[in-house]
Order: sequence, then structure tokens, then C-alpha cells
Amino acid sequence: MSFSPHLRKSFVELQERSQKNLWITLCVNSYHYFKISAIAFSP
Repeated sequence: MSFSPHLRKSFVELQERSQKNLWITLCVNSYHYFKISAIAFSP
């Protein structure tokens, strides 16, 4: 399967962008998780 250079470039950009979004999602999720934990377990 052969890609044209332009298509490959946009595919790589899409992959990088989705990786960034994944990291942002992970950070936000862990932030909310810790926040909820702090509220739940605070005396």
C-alpha cells in the first residue's frame, strides 16, 4: 500500500495530534480523579 507524500504527512500530523489529545485527556482524568479522591477521603 503506497501513500502519496501529502497523504502520509497529514496522517502523521493526525497521529501526533491524537497522541497529544490522549495525553491531555489522561492528565485531565487523573486530575479529576485525585480531586474526587481528595474530597471523598477528606475528614
